[in-house]
Amino acid sequence: MTKDKDELIQFGQRVKQVRQHLHIIQKDFARQLGISGGFLSELEAGKTKAGYDFFRNITTRFNVNPLYLFLGQGEMFMKPAADEKQNSEETIDYGPDSALIRQFFHTFRQIPVVRFAVLEFYKSYMYNKRDMIKHELELLKEKEKNNNG
Repeated sequence: MTKDKDELIQFGQRVKQVRQHLHIIQKDFARQLGISGGFLSELEAGKTKAGYDFFRNITTRFNVNPLYLFLGQGEMFMKPAADEKQNSEETIDYGPDSALIRQFFHTFRQIPVVRFAVLEFYKSYMYNKRDMIKHELELLKEKEKNNNG
């Protein structure tokens, strides 16, 4: 089995784990994600790849952590912000690029074609750089462990 096929199967297993964790049957989960039951079945079996709409829907409707979906890293679900206003991008200091980043977030929220392009790039980048990203996450965990212990 190739590495790509193995990762596709693992991705499908993570989608299935999300669905099972939510106690939703395939038919209902597929409907809520805007896909057919057959497509979800093939996705969970690692026989097909997901597209933009799937990623947008599963992450926004079910608050699924994209890193968990792509790499199996982190928690299955994103933790809700304690205070949404306090954690909004308008109050975060991104350093010298703050204005540009705020403009990016605004554009990303307002213009669907920008969202599509950015998410397609993100999906491709996460897939193509998965080994580097896993390594960086491991380094961050180790650093955090050393700082806390």
